[in-house]
Amino acid sequence: MQYTRGPKAPSLGLGPPTNLGFPTPLLGGGIPAPPLYGGGGLARPRPSRGRPSSPKKHGSTEVRPLGIGSPRDKVVQKALSLALSLVFDPTFLTNSHGFRPNRGCHSALNQVRMQFANCHWVIESDIRKCFDVIDHQVMLNIIARRISCPITLALIESALKAGYVENMGNKAIANGIGTPQGSVLSPLLCNIYLHEMDVFVMNWVGGPQPILGAGGPSYVFPIINKFNLIKLIYNGKNIGRANNFTRGKERRINPEDKRLSILKGKLPIGTPEWRVVRTQMRSVPSKMMMDNLSPRMYYVRYADNFVVGLQGTHKEAQMFLTSLTQWLEAELKLTLHPEKTFIRHFASKGITYLGVRIGPKSINDRPVRLYSTGAKRRTTPRLPMTLDVVGLFKRMKDRGFVRFRTSDKRHVGIRYSRMQNQDINDIIRYFNAVFRGYWNYYSFVDNSSALNHV
Repeated sequence: MQYTRGPKAPSLGLGPPTNLGFPTPLLGGGIPAPPLYGGGGLARPRPSRGRPSSPKKHGSTEVRPLGIGSPRDKVVQKALSLALSLVFDPTFLTNSHGFRPNRGCHSALNQVRMQFANCHWVIESDIRKCFDVIDHQVMLNIIARRISCPITLALIESALKAGYVENMGNKAIANGIGTPQGSVLSPLLCNIYLHEMDVFVMNWVGGPQPILGAGGPSYVFPIINKFNLIKLIYNGKNIGRANNFTRGKERRINPEDKRLSILKGKLPIGTPEWRVVRTQMRSVPSKMMMDNLSPRMYYVRYADNFVVGLQGTHKEAQMFLTSLTQWLEAELKLTLHPEKTFIRHFASKGITYLGVRIGPKSINDRPVRLYSTGAKRRTTPRLPMTLDVVGLFKRMKDRGFVRFRTSDKRHVGIRYSRMQNQDINDIIRYFNAVFRGYWNYYSFVDNSSALNHV
């Protein structure tokens, strides 16, 4: 962190002067900004030292470039992050779970379990190199809607453009685009940036409106016409139409189920014919599963990884994905990863999200439960979530914990050479910590007992 002497900052009329003679600017909503001055000058972040890369998940050749700032830069970024989170975090939608307090992978998976059980199609996707391609000008325009302090905006811009040093300090490269992964401020900036996408999706759904910014609205306004189509308006421009996924209070009754119910009522109870009709009713949904008069759409995002569940047709899923792709490229300068974007039939295939296998769930899978009173009732099970044991062993193999033995076709533990010089108690403590991490993360899955084989 470098501090340079300069002329006294002009009074912005936003607060009383500090003991250094500088004003205390206010963020949007009257939140005091973090101290931006120290040693009599404006804080200027230095380029990060080197640019190490972290490999991505198994099977990928891509790497994740990291930017680790100096300790003084981290202090300023943390103070700025705390202040910005007070302004922006209350405006984030409940569909966003990444990098937020009291939220995480478990809360995202719980929302999927509660909402996606009856979805026919699921769109799973990932934004390609999200942190690396964030447009600085678009980011500053989004922040400027709620923060009018030019000093704060200048500090955020300088942090984005700080860059990194290569060739042992002989070459400094400024960041023209993107925010460095590893920065204290980057996760919050990513959420602020992708909040625009959250609002776009929820307005496509016809969901609740977000809080307006001080600089005026810039998100999508849904206008429902008599044809049950939503007219999408973004920044005063008509950007297309979409189906209204909130029309209809509930699904209509299945005519086949209604016919069987009437026939069952006319037959004497307990007769062979009555039992045959009862068996047929158990295999027929009581409501129309493909009711085009009451479609539904659900959306969950963790960082740059998101899923969208639809109770509708495959054509509607394709139309939404096309519209989202075009909007991201036009407004946020982002693209979806072509190798990680799929439209899957949820009832027959299921998906893998955040390391957990979700679904498939059959509509005919309704087991009989025996209650304490002795009564038997047919229940509707929850959306199944299971541990992908093979995938877990592959990740452990990449970390050097196990190897695949071809003689009996199973994964077995191997010597962890990087800890061979450690004390035996430290080795045991380390492996116990690794196992507790896996167990705590997968403790809620339906086949958690499979962790006993790890």
